Amino acid sequence: MIKSFQLLIVLVILLLVTIGCVKQTVIDQITIPIVAGLDKGPGSTTRLTISSPYFKGKDAIKNFESTAFSRTTQNARDSLQNEQELPIMLGKLSVVLIGQELAKNGLDLVLDPPLRDPRISNRMYLAVVDGRAQQLLEKNYTNRMEKGRYIAQQISSNIKEGHLPRTSLHLFESAWLGQGHDPYLPLLKAEEAKIEIAGLALFADDKFVGSLNSEEMKFFRLLVENTDNSTFEIPLNNDAYVSVQNNHSGYHYTVSNNSGIPEFKIRIRINGTITESTTSTTTDLFKHNVEAAFSKMIVQTSEKLIQKFQQLGIDPLGLGELSRSRTRHWDESKWREQYPTVKVNVDAKVKITETGSIK
Repeated sequence: MIKSFQLLIVLVILLLVTIGCVKQTVIDQITIPIVAGLDKGPGSTTRLTISSPYFKGKDAIKNFESTAFSRTTQNARDSLQNEQELPIMLGKLSVVLIGQELAKNGLDLVLDPPLRDPRISNRMYLAVVDGRAQQLLEKNYTNRMEKGRYIAQQISSNIKEGHLPRTSLHLFESAWLGQGHDPYLPLLKAEEAKIEIAGLALFADDKFVGSLNSEEMKFFRLLVENTDNSTFEIPLNNDAYVSVQNNHSGYHYTVSNNSGIPEFKIRIRINGTITESTTSTTTDLFKHNVEAAFSKMIVQTSEKLIQKFQQLGIDPLGLGELSRSRTRHWDESKWREQYPTVKVNVDAKVKITETGSIK
């Protein structure tokens, strides 16, 4: 019994010594950037901008921005560290913004550091800036919230509200490096006193080649995710309009091969609620007309988006990935030749489950 007690005391002492050896970091003695920006710099260099918070009082938060450029982002970070009196810690980095010019040149090299660094979460958000990331970060949007958290929450809330498809460093990497799939990212734009999610940036491999506006983005999400949010404005005859809330939507892809040429069918199903109407009619015929008009709108918009993707030579829907999973001895080079002319048929069916109540 005594020996067991002595052994317990020794173990406790060893545990306390071990804890004392762990490197501890005091929050007031480090620089913690939540958001960073990357832009094309002079020549072959990349400009890195970090935005770090500091607290001026109980409820006042300010950010200070630091910028440096180098041929590698790691060296640019070292240059920023030389200007800081406190060590820069990247463990809380939540958003990386990429300037449009840099995105057009390709993200292969600039994404190499975050993909290698185990301290950076693969759930981190990436976004393309319409313009330069540095200019967006240097604007002031709020004094109540740290700037990086403000941008991250804006992206997160737009995903939850059904406007923006799910996005992260991991999802971008998966689509970029996988066969038969091209990635996409949120496209941000700086306004006078706010940041706007202007649409979706489209990529061919790692290069930014085109975009969708905010309205096209909502229809695009119907093609790639099951959703239960977002509102659509539907034009009817006689200059009437209704707003339909998407209560739940689902999609399903099928592929058939005729003589070695794949043909795709995309089926979209939506249950929705009429939340607003410029006409007071609520008959069954009116509901049927809304269902038909919305279904037609989904088909027409989706087909236009697919034609745009084929013209750009990009595959954000992952049709190639589906074809590869259903085809023996799938040849990527042959698929790229076929893709601009493959047939993709869209079938949409909308069911209005609620029309609201008029008091």
